[in-house]
Amino acid sequence: MFGFGKGKKIEKLIDAIGSTFSGQMMILPISPKELISLSKHDKLISGYIMGFQLHIISQSPFNEKDHKGILLDSYFNLFGSYDAQEVIDFAFSSAGDKLFNSGVALGIQDIINFSKDPMDAPLSLIRILNEENQGDGIPF
Repeated sequence: MFGFGKGKKIEKLIDAIGSTFSGQMMILPISPKELISLSKHDKLISGYIMGFQLHIISQSPFNEKDHKGILLDSYFNLFGSYDAQEVIDFAFSSAGDKLFNSGVALGIQDIINFSKDPMDAPLSLIRILNEENQGDGIPF
């Protein structure tokens, strides 16, 4: 799919996306399994995850023509082969939706802030989850 030698560099980028995202996962008020489930039907969360990945990929040295392939590989890295396709399908079907686009903007802004100041950890996903779960009895 990618040129000679390029594949290893792309793998490193995908691993970096996964590591950065995993940093948030460790302090999320829900389990990874619950996040996967939400990613299949919550437009704000789905948009956030898309924007988070897209901005990192767009800042990489890879050609724009490679970005979609890298994004798809990143989704499979984050969500595993069993769930990734459903998450991807929902994300792409939600593109253009106002709530989804708000999530994309939040994901992008988190990465911009983090790249400017590594102490400004990307925490908007936690804020989204806390806001969505306020008042429903879930102790966050």
